[in-house]
Amino acid sequence: MNYSTKTSYWPVNLLAALVLLTIGCGQSREPEDLADERYTSSDQQIVTNEEEPIVEAVSLFGHGLVRPDFDTLSAAIMQQELRDAVEKYDGTPESMMWIARKTAALWRYQDAVVVLTDAIEEFPEEAVLYRYRGQYLFFLREFDIAADDFNKAARYAQNKPDFIETDTPDGQVIEPSSSFLFNLNLFTGLNEYARGRFRQALEFFEKASSHAANNDTRLTALDWQVMALVKLGHYDLADHKAARALELEPVTDATAYRDRLKLLVQSEDAITSDDGSDVFSQVTLDYGRAMAYRRKGDIAQAERKLRELLDSNIWAAVSYIMAEADLKRTQSARS
Repeated sequence: MNYSTKTSYWPVNLLAALVLLTIGCGQSREPEDLADERYTSSDQQIVTNEEEPIVEAVSLFGHGLVRPDFDTLSAAIMQQELRDAVEKYDGTPESMMWIARKTAALWRYQDAVVVLTDAIEEFPEEAVLYRYRGQYLFFLREFDIAADDFNKAARYAQNKPDFIETDTPDGQVIEPSSSFLFNLNLFTGLNEYARGRFRQALEFFEKASSHAANNDTRLTALDWQVMALVKLGHYDLADHKAARALELEPVTDATAYRDRLKLLVQSEDAITSDDGSDVFSQVTLDYGRAMAYRRKGDIAQAERKLRELLDSNIWAAVSYIMAEADLKRTQSARS
């Protein structure tokens, strides 16, 4: 089914609070340098029909990408966390960041961009605000604009100490943790990869490695280095880095990346059954399968696997975005 692009909406019970707390005048501002009405949040009507699909983003092929349906319990928890973030707003950039993060958790990336844009207008030199806005713009396929945000984040972070990014507004850290500079360089690299700039992506993934403080972050950065090297045709170096990554133990969160490397440099038999894996992990593994076919020179099978991956519709998964970008480049090259 095709859906026309629609603007996104705040939940009805949060709209008034967000207007008062984040902008104080009843109208949100568009992100700088963006004239696209998809990001305008003013003069919106409230959607009360929960069954009506909301197009949150537009794919690289021009198709509407619809927000997923969350189960009742998960939706209630995430909406309560957003309410809590709004109630804790205290005028600081950190509190604005948390409103954006909890909004993005509901796949409301356009609204998260608007919140961060308002925050940036008040705090134009806060690096973390650009880092998160760049990440959400990446999910929205606005790669060029995201690159500008990542560059600003890096500039404003110069000569400042790195720090662990917390997992809750009250400062809790859920291990394995990751730092601001790790995430900034990782997402800058991912954005460059999606743009087809694989050498630049590799450089940022290597920078991310220098800020990796545990096996999960080390393996994540190495995995994407391997993906970039395969794209560049540097298979020997890709194998070397994959071997280093597969020596890392223990790994708790990055198991899908570890299995993807096994798929790429060993075989399908090297991983355990992924029938019970979560949908994000499945997308990660399927992208690895496509890359394995590509490495063998079986381009037709690689493309088939990428198209199957897109049928999952887990459109905010990083590997889904990469599959979309790969296929779009292939289409453009043939036209």
